[in-house]
Amino acid sequence: MKRLLRLDEGPKASEGRDIVLVEATLGATAEDSQTVYGAAREMQARVIAVEAYADDAKDHTVVYKGFGDGLAGVVRLDAEPKG
Repeated sequence: MKRLLRLDEGPKASEGRDIVLVEATLGATAEDSQTVYGAAREMQARVIAVEAYADDAKDHTVVYKGFGDGLAGVVRLDAEPKG
């Protein structure tokens, strides 16, 4: 197993790895999310967005489109496990 990554390692951070997990917060708009989009592009990453479901949650589809072809899908969690 390879060591923990630091994002400041840039595009080479994902070399030789099948999976790289990165936690990032998108902005409310595509303009606010350019840093996250850029990091994903530099790593040539496929992105799976994960978000908590809420009745009053906004549809983030527009913001996710900023990943372009790199967006593999969106997972919405609708419950917390007990215990």
